[in-house]
Amino acid sequence: MFFCLECLPQSLVESLVVSTIDVFNTISRELLPTPAHSHYTFNLREIWKVFQGMTFLSPKVIRTKQQVIKCWVHETSRVFGDRLVNEEDRLWLRELLLSQTQKHFDLSAKDIFTSERLVFADFCNSSGERFYEEVTDLQHWRSVIESFISEYNAVNGVGMHLVAFFDACEHVSRICRILRQPAGHALLLGVRGSGRQSLSRLASFIMDCDAFQIEVVKGYGMNEWRDDLRNCFLRCGLEEKVQTFLLEDSQVTQEAMMEDLNNVLSYGDLPNLYKKEDLEAIVNQCKGLCTQLGMQPTKVNIFNAYVRRVKANLHVILAMSPVGDQFRTRLRMFPALTNCCTIDWFSEWPAEALVSVARMQLESDGLSLPDQDAAIEVLQFIHRSVQDAAEKFLAECRRPVFVTPTCFLELLKTLTETVKSKQLELSTIRERFGKGLGKLAEAARQVERMQQQLQEWHPVLVATSEEVEQKMLQIQNDRARADETKVRVSQEDAEASQKAAETQALKDDAQRDLDEALPALDQAVDCLQKLKAEHVREVKALTKPPAGVLLTMEAVCIMFQVQPVKKNDPGRPGGKIDDYWESAQHKLLKDPKKLLDDLLNYDKV
Repeated sequence: MFFCLECLPQSLVESLVVSTIDVFNTISRELLPTPAHSHYTFNLREIWKVFQGMTFLSPKVIRTKQQVIKCWVHETSRVFGDRLVNEEDRLWLRELLLSQTQKHFDLSAKDIFTSERLVFADFCNSSGERFYEEVTDLQHWRSVIESFISEYNAVNGVGMHLVAFFDACEHVSRICRILRQPAGHALLLGVRGSGRQSLSRLASFIMDCDAFQIEVVKGYGMNEWRDDLRNCFLRCGLEEKVQTFLLEDSQVTQEAMMEDLNNVLSYGDLPNLYKKEDLEAIVNQCKGLCTQLGMQPTKVNIFNAYVRRVKANLHVILAMSPVGDQFRTRLRMFPALTNCCTIDWFSEWPAEALVSVARMQLESDGLSLPDQDAAIEVLQFIHRSVQDAAEKFLAECRRPVFVTPTCFLELLKTLTETVKSKQLELSTIRERFGKGLGKLAEAARQVERMQQQLQEWHPVLVATSEEVEQKMLQIQNDRARADETKVRVSQEDAEASQKAAETQALKDDAQRDLDEALPALDQAVDCLQKLKAEHVREVKALTKPPAGVLLTMEAVCIMFQVQPVKKNDPGRPGGKIDDYWESAQHKLLKDPKKLLDDLLNYDKV
């Protein structure tokens, strides 16, 4: 339910109008655009935006004149003050507004700024109803935003590690105020790393808007850009979803994209954007909307109704950097960036923000320092000192050096990595020293035990020493005897060597004889194989065998170990001779066949 200004006294309404016009004229006259402040351009839309913001007030919660004037100061600060780049201009605007409240409403600074910050928001009411009202409890306001951050991280797969310091909370409330307005668009100006995109996503989540952002990949061109715009517009117009189209200047690959955005901000549409099937879907679904608006359901009227719905549901959030000539050129080439957008300037992080971010970063990294608060104070002092030095360098040398919040985050990252590496190094050294001390203690205990054992074993060692001395004497005696034995062994070895040489000579001689005898043996075997039993019987029948037969039978008897018969020697009276013939007749020649078999099977080796 919008607040009706007609419910206010006529004198108060006239005073509000006059004060707003005075503020507008003064700002237009005093705050002129310069190369450093190229966005200091104001038009009559700003007056309309002030009163549009005041219409969000609800008579259920706004009942006094003071509350209305506070809202007027807040809306004027948002429309005119959020684009100011330095504290000097902001203080000048504050004094201008206070002079108007004192002049027209008889309210002083104490009546207007009853707390540290003047903030209006519609998401802090504990009852759940969204009333646009002043935030009186800043701590509760911050805790509500922190709860939204936790809820966002729980709902979305990719969470945001945000710190809800007061400046960030104020930027979230400003973006929520813009998204609350019909066709409200935002131009967020600040260096990279100041939180423009993260706070925009959080504000979209708080206002129940679907955040849409393009993904610039290799080969991303105008066709892909137009497809993304068409899909976003169709969701706004056909599905009636409230969308925030978030675009960062680094995602602008071609200036034609900025020209398209200029048309979207101005008219809510682009020529030749939709396909034939898209137009058919628009006609089918928006015909009833055209009838509800009291227009004839022609194609032109239906499409205009569709565009009106798109403009109502689409909120464009541009995150741009004011550094460089490109920003000034774009403001000049595309006037809708300032005419149709509410500007919010992201200033440098204050000390409170730096301390809060550092504390959260150290806690998330699981890092605990001995004097952490003092270390954080030193870090923020270093960062702010570098910022002051950069400003001095710019004033003296006319060369800008940009110290962004990303630099502070890099400083925190460097500190975290350094401390962790040193902690790991120290823990490793401590562990090594601990192990070394443990080894030394264990060695000391072992030495003590060995000393005790040495004392216990001392008598045994003495006795053993005596035994060793006796053994040494015995060893010396044994060594002397061993030397004597060695001499004898050497002599015996020499004799054995000589005998071995003689034996080898005999062996060689026998081998020669064997080599000579083997052919005769082979010949004898051949002859033996030719003998028959009749030949043996014929020999047996001889009464006086010739000398060759006697010699042969003597050899056979020796082979088969047949003993000779002892007979008197006729040539030597009293002497005896060996007669093998008689033994051969009775034992060998008795069975001729067996004799032949024994001779053939005789072992010749």
